[in-house]
Amino acid sequence: MSEELPYTAVLEEAGKRGRVLGREDIYGSGPPIDAVHQELLEFITKVAGQRILDIGCGLGPYMAELNKRGFDCAGVDGNPGVARAAAARGRSVLVMDARALAFRDATFDTCLLIEVIEHIHDFELVLRDVARVARRNIVISVPNISAIPILSRYSVVPYHMLEATHVNFFTPEILLRALRKVFAGQGMARVEEYAPFFPWAEGTQLYYQIRAVVELAPQARDSSGAG
Repeated sequence: MSEELPYTAVLEEAGKRGRVLGREDIYGSGPPIDAVHQELLEFITKVAGQRILDIGCGLGPYMAELNKRGFDCAGVDGNPGVARAAAARGRSVLVMDARALAFRDATFDTCLLIEVIEHIHDFELVLRDVARVARRNIVISVPNISAIPILSRYSVVPYHMLEATHVNFFTPEILLRALRKVFAGQGMARVEEYAPFFPWAEGTQLYYQIRAVVELAPQARDSSGAG
């Protein structure tokens, strides 16, 4: 049996009731997804250190998979309800504000921000505090809006644009410049697109997501108290 497509139940229910849908029905946010993007997971395993913090981890799918692979990965999320749902799956998720992490400096080798900073207005505060608790590097993933001009010819908009909680929007260049601003003198950022889709559009490959790695400079680690 195939998985139900997004909004299928909403549209069918409205059709049965004869109810005209409002903006809040369409521009919303679904429940947290208990799945990993395999390409991103493999990328993380190649660049991460042994001890990892997954910030905004949701139900903790990346935490669970990384721990299965021998990493020591902890997870935090700002939503108590999500943390309880993770606990029901046997995953310990701490409730914590990403802008003020309750960890000592340089506690983790690697910090993950997977689909997080697009939801937070003051995301620069998050990045700075994440750099405080990371020793080695930070891995970031966000939706990619650079395909919008190309897809406009086909009257197509990327699905993630329907997420009402998205307050920041990135292209690879925008993300790179934002990271260079935040981490000036602290580390070097590398940004690339991933998750290919619509290979036929305009004869070019489009990518649904952007990932970045910020490699923290040794002096930044030393000043944060790392040994």
